[in-house]
Amino acid sequence: LMPPKRRRDKEAEPDSDSEGGKGGKMGEDKSLYGLLSVDKTATTSEIKKAYHRLALSCHPDKHPDDPEAKDRFQQLQRVKEVLLDDKKRKIYDETGVIPGEDGMGDLSGKSFEELYEYYRSQFQTVTEADVAEWELKYPGSKEEKEDLAEFYKKFGGSMKNVTQCIPFCEQEDLYRIKQVVDCMIADGTLEASPKYDKFKPKKLSDAQVKAIKAKREPEEGWEEHAQEAATERKKKRR
Repeated sequence: LMPPKRRRDKEAEPDSDSEGGKGGKMGEDKSLYGLLSVDKTATTSEIKKAYHRLALSCHPDKHPDDPEAKDRFQQLQRVKEVLLDDKKRKIYDETGVIPGEDGMGDLSGKSFEELYEYYRSQFQTVTEADVAEWELKYPGSKEEKEDLAEFYKKFGGSMKNVTQCIPFCEQEDLYRIKQVVDCMIADGTLEASPKYDKFKPKKLSDAQVKAIKAKREPEEGWEEHAQEAATERKKKRR
């Protein structure tokens, strides 16, 4: 799948086959960056923030009557995978091709136009405060467990692929994720697999977790929303 390439000459008028064609708005950025409503120069932090907003609004649990909801959610993971991987992002920036293990990386047969219009229509429905609230509730939840089981089965226990599809999953979460999956294998929900046997994350100390978080660029504005959401939850418990 190859989305329309970005024009280098900003003064050139789009024709019917360019970014402004096919019913699109003049100058509309129909790229993976435009899909997430971020600039091509967006930082990792900015891409993650945009991804989480869309992941919340597009999560299958939010659309139980939509048979394509799971496919769209998985397609969104591919977008995140490309833009958060330095090598894949470089290939995409230079060629306009969405790289993947299967060559150009077919996003479940959907045209880029369809994906773009759908995700952009969803983007404005979620605020940063909504995402901060979700980030507090999702890790360790029934929803996360169900997602882990579904993606484990889909990828045959390949945890590199599984963890890319789990919202908010960072390096410091891998050991906890392994414990959840181990329990599901033990109770028969999932079957062990050779791919899963290779997944051996180490348990990190509090100091190691703190150091890992410190290396990640700060996500400006999210800390305040997260604190507000946490305070609100405490009030409701009283």
